[in-house]
Amino acid sequence: MKGEGLDDGTQTNVNSIWNLINGAFQPVDWSAVRKSALCEDIISALAGCQTQGAPLLLRGSMLEQMSPHPKADIDLLLVAPPAVRVDLAPLDKFGRFVDICRVSPEGGCVVLMALARTRSHQACGEPFPQMTVTVTRDLIVSHWLRYAPFGFAPRLWRSDKWFLPRVKQLLRSVALVRLMDFGEYSRDLKICLGWLQEYDAEMGLIGAQLLALLGSDADGAIDVAGLQSWLRRSFYSRIQRWKE
Repeated sequence: MKGEGLDDGTQTNVNSIWNLINGAFQPVDWSAVRKSALCEDIISALAGCQTQGAPLLLRGSMLEQMSPHPKADIDLLLVAPPAVRVDLAPLDKFGRFVDICRVSPEGGCVVLMALARTRSHQACGEPFPQMTVTVTRDLIVSHWLRYAPFGFAPRLWRSDKWFLPRVKQLLRSVALVRLMDFGEYSRDLKICLGWLQEYDAEMGLIGAQLLALLGSDADGAIDVAGLQSWLRRSFYSRIQRWKE
């Protein structure tokens, strides 16, 4: 199942800005992080999932926030080849959508693997140790292309099922610019908005309108053509001169 969870960046129990030391993302020590009762219950339920031994990891707002949004997904990463099937029935009792991404243990998506190694909590399966992840040009470009803030019509409607994913694509792309400029990175939408507002007041206004509409039940539309253009210019001007 895949739903429309919103990680609004409130009441986090871990720093939403990733820990970057000597050009490498550092893994979070989840054993030292206070977790919500809901998170503990989900981790316990995941331990009973059948994964054929494949590592199954919890990530996202359920792990990082003390009070996840009522509509937030349970975000999972499965480190396994396509042939592996999993039974997630133990999660049915939570009544939430489950968003599971699969990453191949060999030559898989470097973006998802970075999440798996540094910002995810293993719940079951064969041991999958955390480790540092070096920020490389390949990682940055792969992230840019995977969550490309273009390739869709610039007029976004709140009622469209793709509104939330588009907002995430746009705002999280700002984090790549910030990463290349200052060595800071986050997937938290409010933090990304703050960075955008620092860069450009006009673009920041568009970003703020997107988040405001996202948190509203009313329908409406926002034109993001200007933001898309700003992101393209900002990203490509930096990646051309960025040094690993």
